[in-house]
Amino acid sequence: MAIKKDKAGLSVREETMGRLYALRAGLSTVAREKEIADSIMQQAENAKKNKISNADIRIKNAENNLEQLKKNKYSTERDRGYLYRKAESQSLFVRILAYSFIVFMWLLAISPLGYGAAHICCFCGFFGKNWDKNPMLDALFTWTMFNTFLSIVVFIAATVILIIIARRVTRKIKMQFTYSYSDRKKAKRQIADYDNRIKMQEKSIANAQESIEKAKRQKIIDIQAADMHIAKEKKKATEHAIAGLAVLNAVEESFSDMVDKRDWENIDVMLYALETRRAENMKEALSFVDSERRTAQIVSSVKVAAKEIGKSINGGLHHLQGTMTQQFQKLGDAVVRQGDMVAGRIKELDSKVDDNSNYVQQLGSQVSLNNALREKANENMAAIASEIREYRMDRLTYGGTY
Repeated sequence: MAIKKDKAGLSVREETMGRLYALRAGLSTVAREKEIADSIMQQAENAKKNKISNADIRIKNAENNLEQLKKNKYSTERDRGYLYRKAESQSLFVRILAYSFIVFMWLLAISPLGYGAAHICCFCGFFGKNWDKNPMLDALFTWTMFNTFLSIVVFIAATVILIIIARRVTRKIKMQFTYSYSDRKKAKRQIADYDNRIKMQEKSIANAQESIEKAKRQKIIDIQAADMHIAKEKKKATEHAIAGLAVLNAVEESFSDMVDKRDWENIDVMLYALETRRAENMKEALSFVDSERRTAQIVSSVKVAAKEIGKSINGGLHHLQGTMTQQFQKLGDAVVRQGDMVAGRIKELDSKVDDNSNYVQQLGSQVSLNNALREKANENMAAIASEIREYRMDRLTYGGTY
């Protein structure tokens, strides 16, 4: 049976394969542009997160340093207070007088009890000696007992109060009069060093507080710079998204008559069928795909086909260069047309997006399409189709449009 050929001398199978490879190249270009846009935004967002994380670390370190400096200053002040008490203690003679005063205070504290006991004993002895000789004292007996009881209460209360005072005076004197002359002299020399140390610590604390404020101000500056960088990167990402969308629309315009976009994920299987002559035209290639679906072999077929098609692409596809050049040219023309249309639509949504028609034209060139085809040679079309399935105007979110 003779092989059908078109006017250019190409067989139907070769022309179909050329168009499918051109379609694969176009979709690979779309996927690449989407990945570039996603990568640009991801890097910008990660850069902002890193700036915030680094700023938080600097602030935390500065706060920890301030806390440690405050603890050191408190410890120094406590030690200085100990030295001050040592330096202010008195000489041996004064200490003897001080401790003599302590003894006097304690004697004074217990004197009410002694005085009260002596008073009661004398009073009772007087009554016992003169009771029979002076009957008039009998009338005073009741009042005398009350007076004696009241005196006991007063003496006890006075003793308690004086004991409390004596204890406080004792504690104070012991604190002030404990150390020798050499200890006090040495302590006075050390106090000057501690005073200088405290001044330096206060200066360090002030510097640490300023470092915290500086770190917080720097964090705000870093966030503002990161936001400006994100806004700039959004613009770049949007331009790549627009270019990818233009190519996608061009692909749909150029190849919708051959294969529905719902079958893009099976392009490798179709190419495999044509390459292995299991099919001679597009209709038979689609029938082969349907057959694989019915027998539940489509998943394994996609993997096998992707691997074999990848080898063919990496091999150069020399036998299809003529038809592929022709198909690339047609797709490139469609890309240019769609680029102008998409750019006009995008500018209606966001006037900040620059005209990137030159870049879109570059994507439609044979070199660019062929490079994209090679870059995605080892990826199966099921993955590529899934990646760009939602790539539409209403899905563009970068920079307000993509």
